Amino acid sequence: MRAGSLLVAWVFPLLTVARAGAQAPPAFQLRCAVCHQATGSGVPGIYPPLKDTIGEYVRLPEGRTFLIHLLLFGMNGAIKSRGSVYEGFMPPATDLSDSDLAEAINYVLGTLNAATVPHDFQPFTAMEFKTARASPLTATDVFNEREKLITFLDKGVTASSGHR
Repeated sequence: MRAGSLLVAWVFPLLTVARAGAQAPPAFQLRCAVCHQATGSGVPGIYPPLKDTIGEYVRLPEGRTFLIHLLLFGMNGAIKSRGSVYEGFMPPATDLSDSDLAEAINYVLGTLNAATVPHDFQPFTAMEFKTARASPLTATDVFNEREKLITFLDKGVTASSGHR
């Protein structure tokens, strides 16, 4: 392979990814898409998908709280999503501003989960993140919070097609 062909083979996929995430907010592009991909599809067996998996969470106040805590404090533990188990650690994003976090989760919900978000969904605000920063939670606490949320959802508090 010639040097020019090698360069095109290496750069073209990067340009495609950049275009796919061009409308995403910078916090999503720099933090979330690194693992979960610009499309939100995740990486099988490593990083769970965000696309069409968390929209139903905001049907419950506990789901809204969980998503805020997830971004602020991270999460540690094995989770199941779309029939696959993902065991790992999601790092906290406390270094991002409250407005960056709100913008990122609103993008994920409004764009990547548009089909599953309730019609009366209210976008997250920076103030919600600012207020939640005072909570003394660990990544394990957030995992336990998710487990309770999934139990509520599985009991039919909000019916779904299994996109967890």
